[in-house]
Parts: sequence; structure tokens; C-alpha cells
Amino acid sequence: MRFQPEGDYLRIICNMASLESHPFLCLVEWPNLRIIISIVQSVAGPSWRPRELSFISRWRVPDVVREAFPDTQFRMGQPHTSVLVDRADLALLTQGAPLLANSTSSLLASWEDQADPHQAWEFVSLLRSLIQPYLYGGRPDVALVAEVAGVSRRTLQRRLASCGSSFSQIVQEASFELACRYLGDADLKVIEVAMMVGYETPQHFTRAFRRFTGITPSQFRQHGLGGNIAPVLGHPTPGTSASVALQAV
Repeated sequence: MRFQPEGDYLRIICNMASLESHPFLCLVEWPNLRIIISIVQSVAGPSWRPRELSFISRWRVPDVVREAFPDTQFRMGQPHTSVLVDRADLALLTQGAPLLANSTSSLLASWEDQADPHQAWEFVSLLRSLIQPYLYGGRPDVALVAEVAGVSRRTLQRRLASCGSSFSQIVQEASFELACRYLGDADLKVIEVAMMVGYETPQHFTRAFRRFTGITPSQFRQHGLGGNIAPVLGHPTPGTSASVALQAV
């Protein structure tokens, strides 16, 4: 992480070392940018939007993101992953400046066990975002994720338990959330989606998806749920399963 002055603005750069050529770099870039945006919004207000978001990857930004940031300029294929922030807004972050120098993993490492349901949701949401880039290489184990998050395995499991969750559940939710996004892309085959979310065969993916939702990936796609189910799963309530969420949609 570093800062680059640009007139009345400051560019917060958060490149991922050695991943610039990774085919799914975008899966790492967006969670990091979300963290910076959330930090600024915590002091500037939830309606704050960045002047510009730049990505090293060349993938097209989904329409839902453009709708959420209507006044933000998106620049793809840039030298850096970055957020352009007004200096006046950044000045509000005096107390939060140390956080800007850290990645998602550092935020997770510093998180305290919370009884507040909203804060618990933020923790598991961050953890899902942290896990998703690793799904392409298979199912990450708890030791790896704890190391990346900067905490011990025992601490990670304790914090998940305090949030009413478990590591296996978070991995499943991260995989399902990512799969929903990919299934919304008609150009991707189900077998491609299966590989991209950590399954060796489409059969294993279909069985897991059906256990989690009650329907197959093909049925999910046929019903056009790709753009609707992910936000529902993003704000779960205790005891609410994905199949219940699907019924609600």
C-alpha cells in the first residue's frame, strides 16, 4: 500500500505483489478496494463514493457495481489497483490512517470478537472475500486462511464460532457466492464455473450446489437468479440457509 499525490487528490495504491499477471487478479483487486472504500465511508458517510477506481485487470466491471457507483470513473488495464480520494476526505481519516496501510488480512487480524450481529456479519463477509481468490487453486484449508488473515488457527476458529459460523461454512458460502456471480455470465459453462470456485469436476460442484440451495446450477441459471441471490446471501440472519434465501427470492 502506498500514496501518490495528484493535485487536489491522493491516489491510494494497493497492488498485489507477484499477482499482476494472474488470470483472476480481479478477484483480489475488488475486495481490497472495498476495504478502502468502507474505511472512508466510516468517517465520510455511507453515501461517499470514490472519484475513480482503477484496476490492473481488464475484465469489464459488472453493471451492478456501476449502478452502485454512478459517479465513479472505472479505469481498466491500468498500472495499479487504486482509489482516487479527495484530500479533504482523506484528512478525515487521521484516526483510521493505520488501517489504510493494511490489507484485508490485517483488518481481520485486528478484529475483536463481537456480539453485535452487524459487526459479526462484517467479519464473515471480509473473510469470504479473503478466501475467494484462493478457491481457483482448490479448497483452502483453515491453516492457510489463518496464516493469510494474520491470526492463529485457534483464534480464527474462535472468532468464527463467536459469529455463529464455522470455517467449513464460510468456505462453502464463499464458493457459493462466487459461483452465483459466475453463473450470471451466460458465456461461462457450468464446468468452467465449477473449476473457478474450487471443484475438480462439475458433478461435485452440482451436488454441493444442490445441497446448499435445493436446485442445480443449471436451474439457478435458467431462473435468472444470478443477479439476485448473492445480495440475499450477503446479509444472512442467524439460522437462515441459502435454500430459504432462494425461496425468498
